[in-house]
Amino acid sequence: KKDFSDDYRGLRSIYCIRNIKKIIEMGNLKKRNIRILDFGCGDGKLKQMLGNKVTNYDIRDNVSEIQDWKEAKFDTIVIHQVFYLFEEKQLRVFLEELYKINPNVEVIVGISRQSFLNKILNIINFVWDAYVDGKLKPKEELSILKERLTIIKKTSNLCFNDIYLMKFRKDINQRKNSLGFSILKH
Repeated sequence: KKDFSDDYRGLRSIYCIRNIKKIIEMGNLKKRNIRILDFGCGDGKLKQMLGNKVTNYDIRDNVSEIQDWKEAKFDTIVIHQVFYLFEEKQLRVFLEELYKINPNVEVIVGISRQSFLNKILNIINFVWDAYVDGKLKPKEELSILKERLTIIKKTSNLCFNDIYLMKFRKDINQRKNSLGFSILKH
């Protein structure tokens, strides 16, 4: 369980706060009356900015408000720079579970580019182990997400990461069996 609380200190805090503001803007989260699950909430900055419409979930119990994300009620899920820690199969299983819970959920995903400039920013901030635990590269993350989700909007935070608003693809997630019943396609 890596601690990301240092993300909101020093120069890196400018980048991180800007990401949160872009996420809020992309989903129009401030103005809408919706329930939001912040999956991989870190220090809970999204909730600090939006209040009780946000439920924090993290693998670190000391920052998570719930034990099991699947029991939360939400219209939008924010997953910012988390999926790189998943293996391919874990991400596919997560998407399957998410679809079963709420096939109409809005998914806001942040994906670091993990580029040379990201590495420079990390060195400037004395962060030596960024992405060392990563299992998926940015292109792999996006490719797996696009198997099940459609990109509605995309924005970037400078040249460091991309933020996507996505919805489940109805054409891929459901198909009719020979009797005319809808079934999930795996």
